[in-house]
Amino acid sequence: MVDDVVPRSALRGTLARLLRTGGPATRHATPVGEVADVADVADVADRGVRRDDRPADGATEPRPAGTAGHDLADDRVLDGGSGTGRDTGRGTPGGRDGANDETGRPDGAGTADETGRPDGNDSTDETGVRGEAASRLVLKDVIPRAEARLAERVVVVRAPEEVAALDSWQAVRLARHPDRPTTLDYAGHLLDDFHELHGDRLAEDCTSIVGGPGRLAGRPVMLIGHHKGGPDLAERQRRKFGMPNPGGYRKAARLMRMAAKLRLPLVTLIDTPGAHPGQDAERRGQAVAIAENLRLMSRLPVPIVSLLIGEGGSGGALALAVADRVLVSANGVYSVISPEGCAAILWKDPQAAPTAAAALRVQAQELLRLGVVDGVVPEPPDGAHRDHAEAAALVGRALSAALDELVPWDTDRLLTARRGRFHRFGVAAHAHTSGGTS
Repeated sequence: MVDDVVPRSALRGTLARLLRTGGPATRHATPVGEVADVADVADVADRGVRRDDRPADGATEPRPAGTAGHDLADDRVLDGGSGTGRDTGRGTPGGRDGANDETGRPDGAGTADETGRPDGNDSTDETGVRGEAASRLVLKDVIPRAEARLAERVVVVRAPEEVAALDSWQAVRLARHPDRPTTLDYAGHLLDDFHELHGDRLAEDCTSIVGGPGRLAGRPVMLIGHHKGGPDLAERQRRKFGMPNPGGYRKAARLMRMAAKLRLPLVTLIDTPGAHPGQDAERRGQAVAIAENLRLMSRLPVPIVSLLIGEGGSGGALALAVADRVLVSANGVYSVISPEGCAAILWKDPQAAPTAAAALRVQAQELLRLGVVDGVVPEPPDGAHRDHAEAAALVGRALSAALDELVPWDTDRLLTARRGRFHRFGVAAHAHTSGGTS
């Protein structure tokens, strides 16, 4: 189960040796072929290693005396700056590794004159100051290694048989999990220079719809999405559990027109049980607001990519999903009505919701088989709510791939293909069930 038990006092040096050599916690060398397993263990603890800094034979390289500051200089270069801890962020109380404010060096790391030792290190740790530098290099390698792992995974699954079969009701429960990433969570992870815009320029600012411009992998885009409010109940209530009123759809339409004017690709993230069904919303033109969005999106002269990040319910979801590419997260659902609503109407019993969910075929595999979605975006193990960062990385790759395909298309091709996509709803499934005839 473990290679060794490490005393707390020796933890820093042991970690440095493990990261430098790729070997186990003991002093025994490890063959190069076994490095990946050890690196995975280091990843679990959010530890990384610059593999190009390791000797090929797994041994620790001897170091000339007086070079204790060499790793520190390298680390400052990696940080994109040089100088004191104030420059690099290490000299503050929240800085890494207890760096000194005046020198920018970790506490205990100094010159030979300062420490009285030939290598400039006053630590009693058996591996010396290299542990300090290696532990900081760890953070610089976390993101590249995560990207390397993601590169091995499929960006978008397009074959129904390759999508994990999931019970319909289980899919509904996962899609509704309160800890799933929200639109603003994805914006925070994926978009640079994101600016949320507010208001429908008519009467209100619906909090169930959020959006604004930003840069996705360097590409300017307009992001619009439903927002349920996350795990906090008060925030979910403030957001009306992601059920927009007419002002929300008018705000979305305003941002869509802005995207067309600025020639920005449009990305929409869908997570709603449906449009708000209250009397006040109906009096203020809920149906008209949704219909206007459907018409507007069908004619919008820019690429549109929609992703169901959770629950997609009825026209309230479709009002943001008339797109050139419609994707669904592996644990997302999409339906013309909620399972509870369907059960109440057809079975006269809301408790029959699991049966209704199966009849509605709401889960990702069925949506792909029916041609309602164009692909399924993988999620982290056990669901997006378990790891927001990895979920966002997977979503970012899928959105970027779709935009890479669509951006070169001219307007006529976009609009023709978009209309054709919705005209073909269910055709593939019908051909399959009828033996290839239509």
